Amino acid sequence: MRNERNHPPLDYLLTHLALKVSASPLFLRWIPTFFSLLALPLVFRRAGGTRRPLAALGSALALAVLPLAVHQGQELRAYSLAFFCVALADVSRAWHEESGLRRAVLLQTLAAMGAVYSLYIAFFPLAVGWAMDALASRKPHGMRARRRLIVPVLTILAFLPWLLAVRTNLTRANEMPAPAPTLRVVGEFATGLVADRQPQLRFAASAVFVWSLVAMGLVGAAGPERRRLAVELAAILLASVLFLTISNHWFELRYFWFALWPLAQLVGEGLSALPPLAAQLSIPTRFRIPSFFAGAVLLVVAEARPLAENAGSGRVDWRPLESLGDGWIVRTKWGGSESGRSLAEARPWATFTQADGLTLYRFEKGRLVPP
Repeated sequence: MRNERNHPPLDYLLTHLALKVSASPLFLRWIPTFFSLLALPLVFRRAGGTRRPLAALGSALALAVLPLAVHQGQELRAYSLAFFCVALADVSRAWHEESGLRRAVLLQTLAAMGAVYSLYIAFFPLAVGWAMDALASRKPHGMRARRRLIVPVLTILAFLPWLLAVRTNLTRANEMPAPAPTLRVVGEFATGLVADRQPQLRFAASAVFVWSLVAMGLVGAAGPERRRLAVELAAILLASVLFLTISNHWFELRYFWFALWPLAQLVGEGLSALPPLAAQLSIPTRFRIPSFFAGAVLLVVAEARPLAENAGSGRVDWRPLESLGDGWIVRTKWGGSESGRSLAEARPWATFTQADGLTLYRFEKGRLVPP
């Protein structure tokens, strides 16, 4: 935070407090993992809970085995906390729609504030729900949706002080331009989103299977659920692409992080559509419910190789660390950075006129401290 000076501070504050307990990497990584685990019952609840157990179980399973969710949800970064807050805000929004309880609006507001104070891009999924409420509020029976419009007002007002505090750092030039949107780039990101932790085509077969479940979910879900999830997924992906393109920012899968929320639910809808599909195919009744569990097993099998690869070579951070001796390291966005190689081989007093976005750090008593 001292180095970047513009990222929302909530996750940094929690990490700072956690360091007072222990600087152990294992202990610190359990913090984002804890928030990732808390998101599982939330997706179960949002997908229908005990009213629709197959869709709910399938959604929780999907969020538990999608490689990007597993990898990014264990990194010492703000992503798992922000995801949990967005999930809590969405579940609270649905709770208020069902019950009309004011405390549901209060919980949604607090969760939304926690989300935006963790990651800027948390505004994307939150704004989708706010837009839906704005549309629903115009209907004769939209009283509850009108009451929820207080949430974006309070969230934005609460976030303005932080924007004013860091406004001079939000206009810094980006380090690397966005890639051209070729079919290959789209394929790599579509594969990485559901079957990897980075954009590439190594696990294309697994990705095809998962996207097939998503398609089945779009076809088989009830009308309101289908519209909600389709709009959420499309809006989050489009908002992420537009943001990165307009800001001329480099692309990373982590910027599409919140798309996993509707994606996991769509996979759950796809798995729950298997028993009705079995009925349409005149498969004997005793095999219809087991078809759901067979699909769930196939999902785990499809993600087994990506998860094994992640467990074997996944990194705590997405950028390689090159040791400079005496406790100093340099972070580079890409392993092939020419300045990174030069700096790793240089003497401590060497001078570089071109840094390629490098950042120098030093470990002191378990803390990563910028110079």
